[in-house]
Amino acid sequence: MKSLFQIVNSILCLAVALVLLGFTLTVAEEDREDTYDITLIKTAETDAAPGGEREILEVSGRRVLTEHHSVGEGEWIWQLLRERKLLEKRNLADILDILKKLNPELSNLDRIHPGQKILIPLTLSPAEGVRASLPPAEPEPVTLEDLKDFELKGYTVQPGDSLVKIINRQYEAPDAAFYEKYLSAVRRLNPSVRDVNLIYSGQVIRLPVFTPELVRMPIEGREAVELSPHEIMPELAMEPPPDTAVRISPAPESPDPLRDDLGRLFRALGEEWIQHGQHYIPLKGQGEVNLRADTYPMIDLSNGLKVIVDLHNTLPGDMASLLEKTWDHYRIVHLTEGDDLAGALDRILPECNLGTLIGEEDAVQLGGTIQAKLTADWILRKDGETLLITLLDGNTPPTPGPVREYLARQGVRIIDFPPARVGEDALPKAGAVLGSGPDLSSLVETLLDLNRLDFMRNVEIPVYEKQEGVDFNLFVKADYLLEKEGQKFILDLSGAGSGIMTLLRERELSYLSLAGEKDPLRALSRLLEFLGIPFEPGPLEVMAAARNEGQNIRFRIPGASFRDSAGRRLLATTLDLPEEIRRLLTEKGYHVLRLSPV
Repeated sequence: MKSLFQIVNSILCLAVALVLLGFTLTVAEEDREDTYDITLIKTAETDAAPGGEREILEVSGRRVLTEHHSVGEGEWIWQLLRERKLLEKRNLADILDILKKLNPELSNLDRIHPGQKILIPLTLSPAEGVRASLPPAEPEPVTLEDLKDFELKGYTVQPGDSLVKIINRQYEAPDAAFYEKYLSAVRRLNPSVRDVNLIYSGQVIRLPVFTPELVRMPIEGREAVELSPHEIMPELAMEPPPDTAVRISPAPESPDPLRDDLGRLFRALGEEWIQHGQHYIPLKGQGEVNLRADTYPMIDLSNGLKVIVDLHNTLPGDMASLLEKTWDHYRIVHLTEGDDLAGALDRILPECNLGTLIGEEDAVQLGGTIQAKLTADWILRKDGETLLITLLDGNTPPTPGPVREYLARQGVRIIDFPPARVGEDALPKAGAVLGSGPDLSSLVETLLDLNRLDFMRNVEIPVYEKQEGVDFNLFVKADYLLEKEGQKFILDLSGAGSGIMTLLRERELSYLSLAGEKDPLRALSRLLEFLGIPFEPGPLEVMAAARNEGQNIRFRIPGASFRDSAGRRLLATTLDLPEEIRRLLTEKGYHVLRLSPV
């Protein structure tokens, strides 16, 4: 039985231990608050789940769904993240940051050992009403004066969205200053958004809206000057007060014409071009690679490939090789000092797997009633679609807009770079279509009228008249009689005079029978030849734009072409031509004569 002294001594020891433990916890808590804040929240989601117990924690102002995991033999961090599909997340950098905060003992993510207990963050979302380590400053109030030039819209954040992606979708390749000022405006318009780099699906935010033309407004006396947003909207130049809850944005990147041109071109192709921020690329058991996106932009292709462009050939070859061996969907393209846009595309496009790549020395033939020969600097064919990419210089006109629209319906997409300015690719309104009438007789009269040739219908022409020594008269009925340059011409549509052609020619009468002719184009060609009117019998070939043949589109339109007496160029065809093709013909100086079946 213990003595009273022993009991008192035990109580005193326990009290001292509790005091020391409380002091230790207080110090630990104070030290932890200098870096991040973790609070356990009791919710229904803390039930055990396959793979480990799950619970929701609040970490630095975010609600984090975590999983308790005991490290097994041969396991490593990147394997655990990949198994949970976390490496595919757009916010991988944030996940890694939270992982380190949840597991402060993980000073090196590549070193974990069997039996070690770790917390794995599965999902991140903003927390409401969480006590931050430092109280955020009150955002600057937005006044009516501040918003007088703003057009505002409410935007619902979509899965995978980021503000950079939203800006890129709305404004083509804005400069770095634009991003800074735009994000400043977003902060002021959305005081509840504590971190503009952290938005989540379903969240509604207010965005300032203005037209892309304002971002690149031409200035008199200069061909094209990109204005920063504060020159367009003075309100955007106003910076908000310091806010400890806002992540500091990187310094504005330096201008790089080649990088910016590549970005604009790949966005025109419908692919995502990332040149802001950083790329965080994990390595299997070897840490991670962080790359500045302005120096190593990435093409995030819709086919799943990710192509990193080493703009200045500064990425070590062994690092590039390591990345490509670690991830089979990554490609690294090294550019050299002498590479211009064409040289860069020669290196990049083969790595993108956008389709079969056809060189500029080859052409693609487009079949159908209106055939076309397609040539470009690069031609890609995939899944029934043909993509033409052409680089234009200052003297080369773009493909006309109506031609692009017509070809798009045929499965052909045209990418001219730089793209046409407003109105630069326009075509004139299509001219009125001339009709030949419903039958062969109408066709003949239309052609004679166009060439201002007088004619008579249903005329009896004497071949032999009764005279001395001749005891009979011979008259021939002509469907059409006309005279040109002192010579008489007889047109027979019924075949009544075909048996006496020799007699007519002996009387120096030119005779043509169109009886039984069913092809209106052949009838027109025979009639033009009979009257001595110059014409081109084959299909008419027209170029889509006034540029060299290796970067052009050549259409072959069935028909015959000739000039009428007024000097107008006419294309006679049996086709009901699309309006876009008629506009192109009008631009080339042609009028359309539609031939009806006879």
